[in-house]
Amino acid sequence: MAGWLSRSFHRKLALAIFLITALGIAITSFVVGRAARAALESELSDSLTTTASIVNAEVDKALFLGRKSNELHARSHFLAEASGGRITFIAPDGTVLGDSFVPAGQLSRMDNHADRPEVRAALEGRHGGSVRLSKTTGERLLYSAVPAISDGQLIGVVRASVPLRDVEKKIARIQRRTAFSTLAVIAFLLVIALVTASSFSRPVREMSDVARRLAAGDYAARVQGFEPDEHGKLGSTLNLLAERVQSKIQELSHDKAQLAAILSNMTEAVVAVDSAGRILIVNNALSRMFAVEAGAAVGKMLLEVLRHNPLDELVRKVIASRSPAVDEIRTFTPEERVFEAQAVPLTEEGRFTGALVVLHDITRLRRLEQVRRDFVANVSHELRTPLASIKGFAETLEMGAVDDAKIRGEFLSAIQNQADRMTALVEDLLDLTAIESGQRDPIRQPVSLREVLDDVALGLRPLAFRRKVSLSLSVSPDLPSLGADRGQVRQVFVNLLENAVKFNREGGTVSVDGQIAGDMIEVRVVDTGLGIPAQDLPRVFERFYRVDKARSRDMGGTGLGLSIVKHIVEAHGGTVSADSTIGKGTTFLVRLPLYKPASA
Repeated sequence: MAGWLSRSFHRKLALAIFLITALGIAITSFVVGRAARAALESELSDSLTTTASIVNAEVDKALFLGRKSNELHARSHFLAEASGGRITFIAPDGTVLGDSFVPAGQLSRMDNHADRPEVRAALEGRHGGSVRLSKTTGERLLYSAVPAISDGQLIGVVRASVPLRDVEKKIARIQRRTAFSTLAVIAFLLVIALVTASSFSRPVREMSDVARRLAAGDYAARVQGFEPDEHGKLGSTLNLLAERVQSKIQELSHDKAQLAAILSNMTEAVVAVDSAGRILIVNNALSRMFAVEAGAAVGKMLLEVLRHNPLDELVRKVIASRSPAVDEIRTFTPEERVFEAQAVPLTEEGRFTGALVVLHDITRLRRLEQVRRDFVANVSHELRTPLASIKGFAETLEMGAVDDAKIRGEFLSAIQNQADRMTALVEDLLDLTAIESGQRDPIRQPVSLREVLDDVALGLRPLAFRRKVSLSLSVSPDLPSLGADRGQVRQVFVNLLENAVKFNREGGTVSVDGQIAGDMIEVRVVDTGLGIPAQDLPRVFERFYRVDKARSRDMGGTGLGLSIVKHIVEAHGGTVSADSTIGKGTTFLVRLPLYKPASA
């Protein structure tokens, strides 16, 4: 056999084809047999389920309710003869009330069936089925059980079963026929394999294989061991062609990979279009920014994909003028963002081919510029009033009022109040700057919320007494500890409670309650003040924002308290929000994390 194989390659090839095909046919025959078995069992299972359902519909439910074992047992024999299978009636506790395979006298000796898989499923209100060896008959049976329901209540189980003898016989017949067919096909394939393999020669086969590999993208494929004849010359030429193609493809792949890596990792959005305005390239940043799929965008018009008129106009301007252009554009979904769009023409060998647009995100820069302008304007505005007051009082004293003891005392007191106001403003600014810059990161430790609130309330009692406002705390001392910076948490509630007292009405109330919400503690500060208009609620945590500017200044407020509260709470990983109803009052909700030990 070995000598016969060694003399001819086509014989080896023929044998390999034969063995592989025979193995495939054998596996297919096995799979077909298994599939046939599964199909027959499935068909039989469906039929059995239908039988169980019909029996369930026919049987009198009163027999189950009264556990009429004799009647049910007799009924099972009658229905078994009609259906050609085995019928079993089972009580909800698993007791067999009737079985067509068991004589009446032996019914009480049967095992409890509550643990049978199909019965267990039916007792749960579902259809159940299984295949196993029956302890009663000693045969492999296919079971199907359905729940017996009366007035929405499970009163028992109806089970039907049949032996699998007939299925096994059918499977045996299919296997015999499949075996004969398989042998005939294998014999035929052996002849075909020998004839086919002998028609090919080694050089042609190798060169054909190399050509196919090259066409599939395997540019390292080469013809090996060719002879110095016509086949050899063709093989040498094919190898030379493969080397040149491989070199060029590697060069192009390297350039393409570099370009793809650069575009993919750029934070700036990039889009390239052809001379007609159709998209050629879209990088990942632009895909995320405009929520477009790069593959789907290629070949479509820029405006059709991005739906941004200013950007489309900029690109058309570059295409028309064939010269660079820069413009500032804005997008408003999913949020407002500002970009500096730089567009340049694309050329290839001196020929205009399209335009390239790069979008630089300058949103943060523009926002910082606006914040700086607003901050300078607000600080200037807040300092102007006390400085003007101090200057006016000083000038009045200088002009002679200093000699009047009463006026002098009032003016000096007013100057001191204005100076205190500027000092508070500067201190709040320093606190806010330190928190925002990370110089006052919270030192987390276990903090008792009740102790902090008691301390804050004690300090505010005199102010509450003067304002005739009652202050109540509904926070349990047993509440778990916060994981927070005690000083910063105290500063949060000093600001909130002081505002609630100051801006409350005479005879009003301020109540504080706290409760656990998941891994956070929610604290509500509720007052009965005049309330905050709905249009002002989203801005109450902004710097220098006041709902009632005149009253806030009269109360000595700096306009930074709630901004400090927001920054401290967010630095702890919490949240703060406000809800208000005009004429009824305002509620501030603070959520701060519970303390978690380092080992947790």
